[in-house]
Amino acid sequence: MALSLRWRPRGIFVAACLLFFLLLLVAHPRIRRNMWINGSDVDPGTLAPIDKDSKKEEPQGIDALPPDYTVLKKWEAALPQHNLTLPFPEGKKGRYVKFSNQSGGIGWNNCFNEVLMNAHLAYVSGRGYVFRDYYWSAEHYRWPREKWTTTSPTPRSTPSSPAPSQAGPSTL
Repeated sequence: MALSLRWRPRGIFVAACLLFFLLLLVAHPRIRRNMWINGSDVDPGTLAPIDKDSKKEEPQGIDALPPDYTVLKKWEAALPQHNLTLPFPEGKKGRYVKFSNQSGGIGWNNCFNEVLMNAHLAYVSGRGYVFRDYYWSAEHYRWPREKWTTTSPTPRSTPSSPAPSQAGPSTL
């Protein structure tokens, strides 16, 4: 039995929406990466056959070991808030705020947004922000666990350019 003329455009629209949604699901990189194709003999990202005998290449040269952040550790230790002999607003009588419930082990953008919000709250309240290290989630870290130089992977929280969230100058 044929659809009435009143329902035909609606049915075509619904079918087109469903088809569009299914195409989005299949085309999304995360879905393609996690798809199970032919018992995982095909790389879902490129749809190229996987050579099971070849091993993953280890990083060579400068990338062979995770970076050591000793220069950044020394720079952070020399920041004014660590020198107790300085007068107010730094030193022993300085006013700081530490947010103990900061998230960690998730994506950098999520943590960075939270750090910016906390730094702004500290600035508005007239206090210095006590920053802490960002720890990579172990499954997203580039180097295998046996090559880690510390117990957990951390690139340090300090960005390459100083920001108020990292004891840099504020322009607000």
